[in-house]
Amino acid sequence: MLNFEQMFYESSYLDSYDRSQRMYIMNRDGFTLLAMGFTGKKAMNFKLEYIQLFNKMEQSLKHLDFSNPDTVLMLAQN
Repeated sequence: MLNFEQMFYESSYLDSYDRSQRMYIMNRDGFTLLAMGFTGKKAMNFKLEYIQLFNKMEQSLKHLDFSNPDTVLMLAQN
């Protein structure tokens, strides 16, 4: 299960007036979660491409022999 707190966290930066400003940092999963809530043509294209690429990745993984240590090592290095 993914943890929401691992996807987004609060930080800060100094603006051009040297004032501390709040900002939020997100990882790739956080971006995907956020983007999946967007609407419109560009958002729909992103969602469809994401699904297509995820399914392609899933198919390529089905052909791998995970009982082979070399396969696991190769995946860990990429």
